[in-house]
Amino acid sequence: SGYAIINGHNILKKPKLAKSNIALMLESDMLYYRITAFDNLKFFCKIYNIPNYEEKIKKMVGEFGLEKWLFQYVENFSSGMKMKLALCRTLLLERKILFLDEPTLGLDVKSVSFIVNKLKNINKTIFLTSHDMNVVEKLCNRIAFINNGKILKIGDKHDIKKLEQRGIEIVITIEGNKERLISELKSQEFIDEVLSNKNKLSLILNDRQNYDKLFSILSRYKILKILEKELSLEDLFINLM
Repeated sequence: SGYAIINGHNILKKPKLAKSNIALMLESDMLYYRITAFDNLKFFCKIYNIPNYEEKIKKMVGEFGLEKWLFQYVENFSSGMKMKLALCRTLLLERKILFLDEPTLGLDVKSVSFIVNKLKNINKTIFLTSHDMNVVEKLCNRIAFINNGKILKIGDKHDIKKLEQRGIEIVITIEGNKERLISELKSQEFIDEVLSNKNKLSLILNDRQNYDKLFSILSRYKILKILEKELSLEDLFINLM
C-alpha cells in the first residue's frame, strides 16, 4: 500500500500523467523474432503514436550500431543485439524516467560494457534492478539492497560503503623478506587482520586516524606500492546477508 510521486504527479490521483513520464524494459526483451528489427520498432512507435518514427528509428539504431541489421529478422540476432534493440525501443518513447529490469543479464562482456556506457550518458533517471554488482557499481549512485522483498539497506552508494566497511583495507607490495613486517603488523592494536600472498600483504586498519602509525612502521621497509582497497558492492551485499 502507499503511493508514489513521479515527476510531480501522484500515481494514484493522476495515473495517466504519472505513467506518461516513465518507460519500462523487462528482463525479457519482449521482441517479435519473426519480423525485422525495423518492423519491431515501427510497430512499437505506431502503438504509442510517436511522430516522425522512421527518422527517429534510423537515428536510434545508428547510436547502438544496429543500422546494418535494421532490416534483418530478429531471430538471427545475438543476445547482445536483441538487448540493444529492446533498449532502442524503450528510448524511442523519450521518457524522463526509465525502469530497467536486468538489462545486461546473460550478455558477453563487450555488450555489457556498451550498454552500461550508453546508460551512463543518456541523462535520464534510471531505476535499475540487477544481480550484477559490477553493473550497479558502475551505473548507480544510490542503491537499495533487497532480500525476499525486504529492503536491507538504502542510500548513497559511497555513504553505505563507509558505514558498513569493517575498517580500511590496505594492500601493500613489499620487496624482500616480509616475515618481520608481518610479525610487527600483527602486534599492533590498530590492525585487525593481516593476510599474506606472495609479495603482497593485505591488512585491515581499524581507524583512518592510525595511518601515521602504519606509515611509521612501513618507512623501515622497502615498500613498492600501497593501495587502499574500497569495499565492493558484492562484498557489502554478502555482509548484509
